[in-house]
Amino acid sequence: MPELHLSFAVSSALLLLLGAAAIAFALWSYRSTIPPVSSAMRRLLLTLRLLVFLLLILLIGGPVLSMRWIAEEQPSVLVLVDNSLSMTLRDGANERSSIVRRVLDDEVFTALRSRDRLRAVRFDRTSIPLERLTPDSLTFTGAVTDLAAAFRKAKEIASNDHIRAVVLVSDGNATQGPTPLYEAEALGLPVFTIGIGDTSAKKDVQVRSILTNETAYARTQIPFRITIRSAGYGGERIDVVLRRRDSIVAREAITLQPGIRDYTLVLNAVPAAGGREFYTAEIAPLAGEATTANNRSSVTVRVLRSKMRLMIIAGGPNPDVAFIRRVLDADENIDVRAFTENAAGAFLEGDPTDPKESAVDALVLIGYPRSFSDRRVISWIRTQAEEGAGLFFILGRTVDPAALSMLTSVLPFTLERPRTEEMQVFASIPDAKAGHELLTTGGDGASSEGWKRLAPVFRWQSGFAAKPEADVLAQVRVGSTTLTEPMIVVRNVNRRRSLAVAGYGIWRWQMLADPTTETRDLFRTFVERSVRWLTTKEDDRRVRVEPEREIFSSAEQVTMVAQVYDEAFRPVERATVRVQISGQGISRELECADEGNGQYIGVAEPIPEGIYSYTATATSGKIVHGEDRGTVRVGAVAVEFLETAMNKSLLQQLAKRTGGAHYDAGDMRGFADAVVGVPGFVPRERRESKDVELWNLEWMLAALVGLVVAEWVIRKRKGML
Repeated sequence: MPELHLSFAVSSALLLLLGAAAIAFALWSYRSTIPPVSSAMRRLLLTLRLLVFLLLILLIGGPVLSMRWIAEEQPSVLVLVDNSLSMTLRDGANERSSIVRRVLDDEVFTALRSRDRLRAVRFDRTSIPLERLTPDSLTFTGAVTDLAAAFRKAKEIASNDHIRAVVLVSDGNATQGPTPLYEAEALGLPVFTIGIGDTSAKKDVQVRSILTNETAYARTQIPFRITIRSAGYGGERIDVVLRRRDSIVAREAITLQPGIRDYTLVLNAVPAAGGREFYTAEIAPLAGEATTANNRSSVTVRVLRSKMRLMIIAGGPNPDVAFIRRVLDADENIDVRAFTENAAGAFLEGDPTDPKESAVDALVLIGYPRSFSDRRVISWIRTQAEEGAGLFFILGRTVDPAALSMLTSVLPFTLERPRTEEMQVFASIPDAKAGHELLTTGGDGASSEGWKRLAPVFRWQSGFAAKPEADVLAQVRVGSTTLTEPMIVVRNVNRRRSLAVAGYGIWRWQMLADPTTETRDLFRTFVERSVRWLTTKEDDRRVRVEPEREIFSSAEQVTMVAQVYDEAFRPVERATVRVQISGQGISRELECADEGNGQYIGVAEPIPEGIYSYTATATSGKIVHGEDRGTVRVGAVAVEFLETAMNKSLLQQLAKRTGGAHYDAGDMRGFADAVVGVPGFVPRERRESKDVELWNLEWMLAALVGLVVAEWVIRKRKGML
């Protein structure tokens, strides 16, 4: 029997007072009528008005009816079912998927399902709770297996339900995510594992992996490290082929050895153009293989059109030029041209503004410009920076403030009454900038501490002020006093990037660094990262649509992620984003769902292996925001077939660490008794409650209106005033 409690939003005394007033007013209203009516009619009208007043007072009081009761909740079992492609492998005459379905027809699952005490989750890359565990709810198409995520989902479900045991039906091969042992222990529930598959190694040849650089340059050779594994073969000779799209770019033959063996070989390729290239390593099928789905593996490489093109313009020979040039020349992905000004204002290496020389990604000015520098060259530098070339400025003893002022529009600082007298200073990194990408070395130490130990350099006594939109990475420190003037300052405005070091003699940061500390690499990494930051181009597309991943498998849905911006690059919401994927005689059209803040996600059904083009458009009514194009790559499915044997060891560990037990699918004797016999597998009492806002019920309002209408109709029919 539930406990009932009625409460009001106002005091009970006020409601009683209003009720008494309503009764008195209703009695006074019907003490006599014009025209007179019978006593019975007067009592009816009095009752109707009294009910209207009392109901209105009740609604004004905001009544809430609270109900409390105790319910009995039956214990449940949660089944985690592996839905990945590895369940399509065959062990002898049986496919694993049929074994899974047979296991789920076990009497304990049937009994629990009939009493609505069975909860189920199918998992692969994602974990999806199932309304009912039926044969149609399992597809066995997942491209990867994330056991850890499945246990996290189990914990989430168990927090809201009376789950007393978890059953895992899987081959135990986790192909994505961390080890599931810790997630299983965190459940706090016994895990019973049912192993699907055979523990013996099957006869197979597979491409285990293909590794290469994520980024490469056109017309520059890149290596592909390919690992092959064979089991159950010996003496066969196979070709390992590297393909770019449909063309073979390299091949090498290997002879298989008996037993389980790994073979590693390196094949080289030379990308021909910029963009993203799709490479596949493959081997021909052999007779008797467990599966041929793992005979190929794919990878994408981002190919840059050419090397980064840098131009150094120096106001004369000096150590800073030599040390910076040495760092840049050591990077094979950077093409450096250097021009050194002589005393006549000319350059020893020729004219840097010559069209044959002037196509650059970034300019490095070291001790330039000077008082006699050619103003035509200075104007050309400013134009290059305004058109998007990165600008790296390093002060020099002979830099002329008047000549430098010609570059003010593209520098991250301004000159304010410069005092060019020389002083010795240190670079001081503010705590807020200690982890900035340009200042760290990748070591374990704090970058600010490393910079404190660097040798002093030289600069003018004053005159530099960071622009309002610039970012000061380092300030000037004289002795123990840190000044507000910038030492290292960067600026990124309107997709134009500039960086300035307001000091010279920075070669001392390298030459005088302690080789046993992180200061040893600070100079080199600072120069390398600065150059890459300067040459990184901003993405100015208003509509950006890209695949969620570099490569999808042919068994999984293709997810596209879109971003839409207006002319001011503010996110656009509630737009219509459509993506058309086509190629190889296949076409998929999808409309992306609005995820908020200008982001959209669309999902297409699986498509076969290959390279597909896509075209995306974004509109809001008649307004066209723009379009985007690109390619979607669907590679061979291999990861789920790399381990063809059941991982019995992991399944046993999961059961042992959680207090459960392990069973093979072919021998589940005692499984039913073990599951329903776990401690606490009994009903539990759960306190439940419900608050009903009587004032907010539709029928209460309807009753009030009905009573008012009834009184009005009766009075109208009787001709009463």
